[in-house]
Amino acid sequence: MVSTTRALIAACFLAPFLAAAGDLRPSSPRIVVEAEVVEPGPPVPAPGDSYVISITRYRVLKVLKGRYRHDFLLVGHDPFAKVQPNLAPGVRHRLELTVSFPAQASQLNPFATEALRIGIYYCKSFKPL
Repeated sequence: MVSTTRALIAACFLAPFLAAAGDLRPSSPRIVVEAEVVEPGPPVPAPGDSYVISITRYRVLKVLKGRYRHDFLLVGHDPFAKVQPNLAPGVRHRLELTVSFPAQASQLNPFATEALRIGIYYCKSFKPL
């Protein structure tokens, strides 16, 4: 009971600061969206000692599940997946996303400043539109 009360007090106290800062947390931990590639991420190094995931910038067309309030979205695709998405600008995908990245992965993210504002998602699955 005491920890619940403290959490509620902390949430009420921090809410105005998070709102003023643009609330740096992702809108939902899992979302499904239709989105268009705006800028593909940089190429990752060949497989070896590191597990690097390149981050791609998408324009959000439609949110199908969950909440997402920004116009753009940053997404990492698994470089070891059997089928890789076409990341040419203008290509559209239906993306099932989560905020959880594989534990061993690091990100190659040219959009770090934007990521602070809108968060980054990991692609669980995609479907070309």
